[in-house]
Amino acid sequence: ELLVEYDTEIIDDMVVFEPVSTGLSPSAKSEIWAGHATVHADVDESEYSDPSKIKFACCAQGSSTWRSFDSKRDSEGVYSAVLTGLSGSTTYSYKLVIDGEDIGDALKLTTEPATQLPNYDFEVTSNAESDKWTSFYNPSSSDSRLKTKFWDSGSSASAGMMGASNAICFSDSSVPSGIGSSKSVRLQSKYVVVKFAAGNLFVGEFAGLDGMNGKVNFGRPWTTRPTAVRFWYKYKGGVVDYAGGGIKKGEYDICQLQVALGTWSPKTYGGSTDCPVQVNTSNESTFWKYESLPETIAYANFEQRGNGSESAWKQVTIPFDYKSLNKYPTHILVSAAASKYGDYFAGCSSSAMWLDNVELVYE
Repeated sequence: ELLVEYDTEIIDDMVVFEPVSTGLSPSAKSEIWAGHATVHADVDESEYSDPSKIKFACCAQGSSTWRSFDSKRDSEGVYSAVLTGLSGSTTYSYKLVIDGEDIGDALKLTTEPATQLPNYDFEVTSNAESDKWTSFYNPSSSDSRLKTKFWDSGSSASAGMMGASNAICFSDSSVPSGIGSSKSVRLQSKYVVVKFAAGNLFVGEFAGLDGMNGKVNFGRPWTTRPTAVRFWYKYKGGVVDYAGGGIKKGEYDICQLQVALGTWSPKTYGGSTDCPVQVNTSNESTFWKYESLPETIAYANFEQRGNGSESAWKQVTIPFDYKSLNKYPTHILVSAAASKYGDYFAGCSSSAMWLDNVELVYE
C-alpha cells in the first residue's frame, strides 16, 4: 500500500553568498621544517586580480628585517609560498602583502631543530671499550652527547677476536684541507684470519657473534627531518679478490654511505629499542634494502666505484628522497663501508674509505 501526502509546505530560505575574506590561513605542522616552511593565504580575486602582486614576507624574532617571497596560485583564491633560508629552532613572524600593503594580522611559526649527529666530525675518540680499537666517544667529554656511544664499527669483532692489527675502522690524521678538522675516520677492508671483512662505520651497536659472523643493530633515536647529507670523503678501491653479492672478482670495489630516517620497530627487525634494525651476516634475509622498507620515511645513498688509485678529498651533498612529507622519524640510520658488499664478505682486501664531517643539511 502507498500513502500519498497531498499537503505541501513552502519554505522561503534566504541563501547568502559571503565574499571571500583575504588573509593568512594556518599551515600544517608537517609543513614547517628546520630550514623552510610553506605558508598559505586566501585571497578575494575579485578585489585583488593580479597574482604577481600577491606576496608573503617573514621576519625572524628579534629582527626588523622582512624578507619577501613570491606567491604561487594553488587554486581559485588560494595562494601559498615556501619561505626558505630559515634557521632551526627559530620563531618567525610572517604576513601577507598585496601590492605593497600588509593585509590582516601577521602569524607566527617556529621551525624544527636543525640537530647534527653527535661527533659528526670524528674529533672525539677514546679507548673506552678496549685498547685494541678506537671508540668514537669519550666518557670524560664535557659534552653530554659525546659521553656515550652513538657510532660503532666492526672493529670490536675483528680486533676484539684477532688483535689490534685487525681493526677495520680507526681514527686517521688524513683530513680534508680547509675545514678545520684534525681527524678523519678510515674504513679499511682486509682479510681477517678466516674471512674477508669490509671496513665499516655505522650509527648503532655491535650486537655480538653468530658463530664467526657478526650481528649489528643499526639506528639511533631521532626526530628531526634533514633535507640532505653532506660529507667529505676519499676512496681507494682496489680489484675485488673476494666475490659475492653483486660484485665479481676482477671488478673494482665500491664504497657506500647510506642514511635513512624511519619508524622501524625491533619487533619487526630484530634489533633493540634504541637500535631497532638488526643485520645478521649469517642470514641474508636480514640484508635489508632500507629504501624499500615500509617504515622508511626518507633515504639518501652514495656509492663510488674505485679505480685502484687513492682519490683526492671531495665534498658531496646527497639529498634525501622523502616517501612521506607529513610523517616524523623515530630513528636515524647511517652506514658507511669501504666495500659495499661486505655483508656478503665480498670486496677488495685493500680498499679504504676516509670520511669526515658527515653533516646533516636543513634547507
